[in-house]
Amino acid sequence: MRRYILYVGAALAALTACNENIDEVLLQRSDISLTVKGELMMSYDENTCQLGYNQERNEFRVYDDNIANWFIISCDAHPSSVGQEVTADLEYTTADDTKTYINLEFSVEKTSSDGLIWLWCKDKQIGLVVKAL
Repeated sequence: MRRYILYVGAALAALTACNENIDEVLLQRSDISLTVKGELMMSYDENTCQLGYNQERNEFRVYDDNIANWFIISCDAHPSSVGQEVTADLEYTTADDTKTYINLEFSVEKTSSDGLIWLWCKDKQIGLVVKAL
């Protein structure tokens, strides 16, 4: 019985951590950005970065001017309303590598009147803030 209680407690703690991750890592952000497991991978700076958006492919692109750091997310539908689920391919740079994920499930967690969209992939704990131009 004691072991069962420990397992239930651990599961609840894990669920709480996931919700905190969404709140702390993603929803508090106000900038176009990519976070992976709580770590900021890239944040858009209008002085040193470029944005791209392809409406036909539902594709959002963010590059720094040196094209050393970037991320691209291509969605199966335009993410536009809170609660919407989209399937997307994501590619991004790290300090020493390029990561590619195919067919990730993202939920739209938040939107703003200026076109910002907050996306969350629970399975990989990936959060993005993108902008439809």
